[in-house]
Amino acid sequence: MEAADWTDYKERLFDYFTANEINNDGRKREIFLSLLDEDAYRLMLTLCRPNRPETTPFSALVSLFDEHFALPLSVFAERYKFYSAKKV
Repeated sequence: MEAADWTDYKERLFDYFTANEINNDGRKREIFLSLLDEDAYRLMLTLCRPNRPETTPFSALVSLFDEHFALPLSVFAERYKFYSAKKV
């Protein structure tokens, strides 16, 4: 799974919860974990250590993937923006 894939997947997952009126965090966690493929679930196990994903709150699981798939800032791009700034 890549960062763009996670962003799209998360949006669709939250839409699914809204459409099916799923408000219980425990139920959200179970649905989320059951829909992960083998590689994504293994990654979740690694990110949750020493805890298990089944005992971790849903919001914490989402945060773990958000942090893991966050796109790093490019130093060169930020430097270019800084030096190309114009006075208004």
